[in-house]
Amino acid sequence: AIALLVCFIVNVAVNHTLSWFFIVAASVLCAYSFCPSFTWLYKKYRSIIFIGTTFLSMFILFLTNSIYTNDYWFIIATLGVLLGYFIVFFPILFRIQKNYLDNDKYKKLSRYFIIIYSTVSYVIINLLLVAINVYRPINLSLGLLITNICFIIPTLFGIMNIFDVTRRYRKPVGIVVGTLFSLFMLTALGTSIYQVSTKEINNYNISESFDSIKFKGDADIMIYESEDSSIKAVAKEYEDVSFDIDVINDTLIIKLDNDLEWYNRMFNMTTPYIKLYLPASTLDSLTIIGNTYDAKIDGNFTFSSSNISTDTGNVTIKNASMGVCVIEADTGDIKIYNSRFVSLDSEIDTGDIILSNTIVDNDFNHEGDTGDVVFKSFDAMNLC
Repeated sequence: AIALLVCFIVNVAVNHTLSWFFIVAASVLCAYSFCPSFTWLYKKYRSIIFIGTTFLSMFILFLTNSIYTNDYWFIIATLGVLLGYFIVFFPILFRIQKNYLDNDKYKKLSRYFIIIYSTVSYVIINLLLVAINVYRPINLSLGLLITNICFIIPTLFGIMNIFDVTRRYRKPVGIVVGTLFSLFMLTALGTSIYQVSTKEINNYNISESFDSIKFKGDADIMIYESEDSSIKAVAKEYEDVSFDIDVINDTLIIKLDNDLEWYNRMFNMTTPYIKLYLPASTLDSLTIIGNTYDAKIDGNFTFSSSNISTDTGNVTIKNASMGVCVIEADTGDIKIYNSRFVSLDSEIDTGDIILSNTIVDNDFNHEGDTGDVVFKSFDAMNLC
């Protein structure tokens, strides 16, 4: 009560409104729900009251902070806490039922324990993965696949419990399923380790001239200013994961060829990259299309037009001069330093954009949801 009163007065006196006071109120509510808790108000069902009020108070705290920061992550936090609560408290609550049921009814109910426990955990984990993917895109298909594989064994034993399969069959079935599961996981892990161990750093000399650059692939791309007039590329590649570099119709085309089998691709943890070294020059266009990796341009380059698109990767531009530039980054950050643009269009969802020592001769158009926009020595004709 003292904390609430003091924070109420300070918040109104300093900010002339109630803002961060609600975070304090939600925090005090959360602390109170644990100790001394709301259970003193009830004589029965105190365990359920304690679990329910503590979970609800944490949800209110998550929601309040999420609204205050204008960043809606509270669903992820709530599902994470719900998963922990269910894993810890459901067996306890299930065990308590023994005090209210006769022995035969409790034994029949116990047959369903494993299947209920595993099914609800499975549903919450999948919802959590989906929520994370909405907030920050991940390899959702891989996460769901691993989750499904991990729940094969508990689901199997849950079904055997429901139909009261005799114990003499449970052991051999468990050994077979467990062995197959272990072999699958070891194969996946071995494949990933093998892919990492077979990395190669390859150098490509580019002798043909070109006016444009086009890159497409799920890999890091970095464009640097070379110390001499040579043009070369340095690539980190793996077995069955390599770059295809060619000059077609005055355009340098760089593609990532990923020939991994589907089962290897699911568990692949490799991070290929390519570093392109160019002399300071003027080019017509630059196109970079990626998914989860980063794009970086650092050097005295001039591009008449440029289009850079990525989902979760970051985009960094330093010391460059560009004409019409369009940058799209969903959850990654956009960082621009010591650069000049004729016009700049940027679109971002949850990431930040930083513009330092940057000039836009005409229009700077920006669309963003929850990320920050930071200006440091920035100038533009129009700001939209």
